Amino acid sequence: MSARSDLIFRLQKERDFRASYLRGKLHVLISSQIYALRKRFFGKQTNLAIASGMKQSRISAMEQPGATQFNLETLIRLAATFKVGLVVKFVPFSEMLRWDNRFVQDEFEVIQLDKDLEFLTPTEDLDEDYEEGVSEGNLVFLPSRMASHTEAAFEQVVEAKGDTSVGVAEFEDASSLVGAAGGDHVQDQ
Repeated sequence: MSARSDLIFRLQKERDFRASYLRGKLHVLISSQIYALRKRFFGKQTNLAIASGMKQSRISAMEQPGATQFNLETLIRLAATFKVGLVVKFVPFSEMLRWDNRFVQDEFEVIQLDKDLEFLTPTEDLDEDYEEGVSEGNLVFLPSRMASHTEAAFEQVVEAKGDTSVGVAEFEDASSLVGAAGGDHVQDQ
């Protein structure tokens, strides 16, 4: 049996092996992305540490595959600091492997929010496809069709954390979101 056949067989049959395989791939890919974005946007680890409110030693550990366990909140914090989005999704192994094989750390580029013209000047297609919501501080802007589903979740956060500064604001289309994110008022609904 070839090495590839053995790998496929074990991935198909052993949950713990799949978990180890995924963990290894993700540790390398996430660490490489953090390193590339840090070099591009902040230069030194110290600069990213100050901007993110993390210790420089934590930044260093996150850039070394396997040196730290990532959690979603840390990744969100980094994405917010880098001014980029974050996508976490379940995909077929073939898609993950394709992305892994095509990833080149030195060529990895992500457009920051203030330069993302597709987001800043949305088209009607973007309005229709927009499903994620955007956060500004503790206020999350959501398409109207999502706000009712999400408000209950926010109420649970407020209850659990006692943080009454969390809120939900609705918008009808992405053009009202852009105004709100740019510091203008949210259009009344």
